[in-house]
Amino acid sequence: MMDKNGMLEELVSKCIINNWAQELLNIDQRYSSNREHIEKELVSALEDVCRKAAGFQQRGVKGDIKYICISFLRTSIMEDTSFYRIDAYDSRWFLDTTECYSMWNAEFIFSSLFKQISLLKNEKKQYGRFVTDMDVDNVKLSEALKYHTLAVEFTRSVIPKFLQSVAFIEMVKVPEICIMMGEYRDFNEVLYSDNEVKA
Repeated sequence: MMDKNGMLEELVSKCIINNWAQELLNIDQRYSSNREHIEKELVSALEDVCRKAAGFQQRGVKGDIKYICISFLRTSIMEDTSFYRIDAYDSRWFLDTTECYSMWNAEFIFSSLFKQISLLKNEKKQYGRFVTDMDVDNVKLSEALKYHTLAVEFTRSVIPKFLQSVAFIEMVKVPEICIMMGEYRDFNEVLYSDNEVKA
């Protein structure tokens, strides 16, 4: 007889691993069909944070922007939404206490995850009490990191468009501004740094 871990592995394999390749195709299809709109939504969210930062700078409560952080929100994933938080910080970084952020919804990527988790919840009924809601939540967060990797690569591809936007150009920033993406106030991957361009 299969133990709890074996049951969970079987369930994840059936509902998620076996469907991963198809979901990648689905994401690609959604992106191809709505590319302009999807890219515009991200650029707009990034521009929004630049305009807010410029407003704070005019009031003298925020310095030249040094960091733009695009953060993966686990709480959003747990609520079946796929919002990223975009923060602008001056050189004080996390000590910059003037909150300046906008939100971006990466739904075209994460809707595949939510579909798979919904399937998994449905299938888990066959396993009775052996597979719990907490097990499903753990799988969800673990799988979300795969989708986050796709979101990082998509965002990296859109950054050049954002750098040409009026809102970014007009915002007061340090020469070595850095755009990063990752966990909220945790590990971040650099998507753009002016230092790299000059090196």
